[in-house]
Amino acid sequence: MVEELKNLIQQIIKAKKNRRLYPTDNPIYIKTIDDVFSRLTSLLEPNESLEFHITQYDIFSHDEVIYHNEDKYDSLALLLFKDGLQKLTVKRGIPRSELEEFIKIISLNFEEEVFDDDIVTLMWEKDFHYIETVVDESFLVDDDTYEETAIAQARESANNTGMIMKAYEEAFEAEKSKETHIVPLMKDDLESLIQEIESETKDKTLILLHLLFEILSLEETDKTHEDTAGLINEVLTYAVTQGNMEAIVLALEKIAEGNEKYSYSDKADQSLESIRDHVNSRDVIMRFGILLDNGMKLSEKIIHKFSTQLDRSSIPHFIDVLGELETASSRRIVIKILSELGKRDLDLVLKGLADDRWYLVRNTIHILRRIGDRSAVTYIRPAVNHPDPRVRKEAILALGELGQGDSLHVLKDLISDQDESIRIAAIRAVGLMGIPSAKEVILEKIKCNAFKDKSFTEKKECFHALARWKDRDIIDILMKIVKKRTFFNSTKNNEIKAGAAYCLGLIGAKEACTILGKLKHSNNRLLRDNALKAIKKLNYAKAG
Repeated sequence: MVEELKNLIQQIIKAKKNRRLYPTDNPIYIKTIDDVFSRLTSLLEPNESLEFHITQYDIFSHDEVIYHNEDKYDSLALLLFKDGLQKLTVKRGIPRSELEEFIKIISLNFEEEVFDDDIVTLMWEKDFHYIETVVDESFLVDDDTYEETAIAQARESANNTGMIMKAYEEAFEAEKSKETHIVPLMKDDLESLIQEIESETKDKTLILLHLLFEILSLEETDKTHEDTAGLINEVLTYAVTQGNMEAIVLALEKIAEGNEKYSYSDKADQSLESIRDHVNSRDVIMRFGILLDNGMKLSEKIIHKFSTQLDRSSIPHFIDVLGELETASSRRIVIKILSELGKRDLDLVLKGLADDRWYLVRNTIHILRRIGDRSAVTYIRPAVNHPDPRVRKEAILALGELGQGDSLHVLKDLISDQDESIRIAAIRAVGLMGIPSAKEVILEKIKCNAFKDKSFTEKKECFHALARWKDRDIIDILMKIVKKRTFFNSTKNNEIKAGAAYCLGLIGAKEACTILGKLKHSNNRLLRDNALKAIKKLNYAKAG
């Protein structure tokens, strides 16, 4: 059984990859889906259901590990875990269409195709009947933090640089105690030293930088300062080309520490400034972008140190790089850096909103969301009318997170947009505001006569937004909806009752247990399933 489950997971991963490579009518893709469906139904034949428990890097079945992968870019377990999924249950009788919809969701590129959604939301919108999930409640409260919860575990290799430098510094202090006269090093001497170190097979870039900065602190002539700074810049250009970002960080840290540790003379200040300008230059930043697109993996620690030491002058260059990057992983890193740098100069980031490329505008809005400066709302607001719907949705979400009452009228108008995806984004954004007037906008939408004619997906989004408020009046309204008897338009009305029932579960309204217990026996599957989901959430909250 364990081996069969392992093979099933591998077949699902294969289908996930083929979904990205081939169109849905391609024979290779169709065969892959058929193989998954065949294996799954075979395993379900003697069982009512299959349960899969999910941790950060593992998938379990009956306490047996059936999948393990620690690759942060390719792990199926991490893909599900980072969005809050703790358990996934597949019930016997699952149709091929529902299985294919599930594979379609896990195959999406969440950086490019569904920038503002996650797996949990998309599965909820599909309203699967044979696939059930258990989600960490903390992810339901703030579903946009999933991007920050998956932490890469990188180990930095140990080296003996510290020991070498300690020995070097002790020897140097011994020389100073003897008051030995230091002969200034000329450019030829420096170049000879570099060639000697570079002739070693092991990378000595960090040691070389330590020596060059030490020389810069000792020399007094302008010419030597200029030559040494030029050599440091050459070493840094080489380092970024080779992916040695530790060297770049080291240089920035030495400049930042300045006279407190290295006793630079006044004449060295100009040289230090030229080194800082070089690291923040277009040339170095563009090389860094190429490095990322080539798949170079950097630790979170190095990225953080790099971004915190950079100067605001690098912002325009990073924006240019962001517009050229080809991979989602590289864009994610640059967005993170710009989110840090943008706190120092918001105006330079705002210039990205004027770009002709829709994806750069969308990413700029996402950066402004991460910065969290409410003053950006004025500049984001016009983007809700952008010709590309992906930009519009990102702008709408930003207004919900950063805006207050001043943006509510814009979102209220968008709730009536002709595009359903825009309406859903606007509903979600209004819910994020969490202010009393926003609650009234959602209630007005639900009470409108046209509400019953909306899709169930849109109805659910309204009730999901309404769950933000756990007020007594909201619970009373929801209870009235689920208790209401209707004789006409029963399908549409049952959709409204199903959404209200699920909302009662999200809110944690214990007084709804009795009516939900009756609804779980309803002849209407949608109403029955959502009542069961609500009961599970109430029981989960009670147990907690």
